[in-house]
Amino acid sequence: MKEWIRNKYQRLLSICRYAVMFLFSAFPLSDTVVFSSYRGQYYNDNPLCIYQEFLKRRLPYKYVWLMKNPKVKIEGATVIKEGSISALFYLATSRVWVDNCRKKWGIRKRKGQYYVQTWHADMALKKVEKDAIHSLRPYYVRGAINDSKMASIFVSSSRWTSNNYRDSFWYSGRILESGSPRSDVFFSPVAPIRQKVLRQYGLQEGTSIILYAPTFRSDGDVSCYDIDYNRLLKSITIPGNWIMIIRLHPNIASQDSIIQYSECVLNGSTYPSINELIIASDIVITDYSSCMFDGMAAKKRVILYASDIDKYLADRGFYFHLDEMPFPITRTTDELINVINTLKNEDYFACVASFQNELGYVNDGKGSERVVNDIVSHVSKDRK
Repeated sequence: MKEWIRNKYQRLLSICRYAVMFLFSAFPLSDTVVFSSYRGQYYNDNPLCIYQEFLKRRLPYKYVWLMKNPKVKIEGATVIKEGSISALFYLATSRVWVDNCRKKWGIRKRKGQYYVQTWHADMALKKVEKDAIHSLRPYYVRGAINDSKMASIFVSSSRWTSNNYRDSFWYSGRILESGSPRSDVFFSPVAPIRQKVLRQYGLQEGTSIILYAPTFRSDGDVSCYDIDYNRLLKSITIPGNWIMIIRLHPNIASQDSIIQYSECVLNGSTYPSINELIIASDIVITDYSSCMFDGMAAKKRVILYASDIDKYLADRGFYFHLDEMPFPITRTTDELINVINTLKNEDYFACVASFQNELGYVNDGKGSERVVNDIVSHVSKDRK
C-alpha cells in the first residue's frame, strides 16, 4: 500500500512539473547552462569539471547550479534551489543542461535545448538501469526512459561504456566518446593534490596511504566492512609510514561508528573529492564500487576486498567476472595483506593496459575540453 501511495504521489509531482515547465516555455531560450550533480546534493563530478572548463575559457554564457542547499556559494554561477519553481524556470529557458543523474519524470526538454548527460561513473561492475530493473522503483524507470529520450548526447569514456548505454540505458541517440571529464584530474600533476590531502590530515611528506572505499549494500548490511585495519597496517612489509583513509559510500557514511578511527586509520567520508584521495593514495582497496576504474585511470594499484561476493552477486549481478579484470581479489584480511606485500607492479600494470585496450578506453585528460567544444559547436549552429 505504501508503494502504491508513493507512486501516486510521484506521478502527481511529475504532472505538476510538466505543467509548470509548459507554461515557462512561453519564454525565449537564453544562453544559459544549467548544471546539476547528484540531483543537487553535491558540487562535484563531471558537471563540475565541465563547468571549470567553461570558466577557464571565459565563454559568454550565464551559469546556473541547481543545489539542495541554495546558500552554497559558487564562483561565477547563480545558485538555485533544486526542485523549486525557479529551478523549473531555468530548466525551461536555458539553452544547455549538464547533468550526471536522471532528470525526474515530468521534466520536459524544448526544441533548441541541448542536454548533456554525463552519468556519474566511467564504467560499472554492478549491473545498472535496465539490467537492474528488478531493483528500481517504477517512477524511477519512467523518469530514466524519459531522460534518455531527452538526452542530446551521452558522454562516454570507452567503447564498452558506449555499448552499455545502448544496451542498458534505453538510449539510441548520439554518444560522445570524449573521455570522462571527472577523470581529467588523473592526468594532472600529482604533487599539488597529494600535498593538499596531506595538509588536510596533518600527515608528513613521505606518508604512504591506503584508501579503502567500499560501496553500500542494498540491505544496509555493514558487517562486510570487516578488514582488521590495524593488523593490516602493522603487517605491510613494503617500506613506508603506512596509514589508511576510509571513505564510506554516502548512503552509509552516517554509520561509521563501526570503524575505530585512530592516528593511522582516518575518516575520508567527509573529504570533498574521492578523486583527490585516489590521487594521493598509493593503494586503492574497494569491493564492487566503480572507483576501481577511477583507481585504474589514476594508475594506482587497485585491490578488491570482497568478503561477501556470493551474496552481493546474487543481489545485483556483474558485467564482468571478477577474474576477468586486472584487480587482485581477496576475501580476508590475511589474503589482503599477502597481496599488498607480493603484488608486482610490472605484471599488474601490464594486465591493466591489456584490459583498457579490450575496453576501447579513451580517457586521456581532455574529456572536459571535448565536451565543452561539443556544446559550443552546437550552440553556435543553433543560433544561425
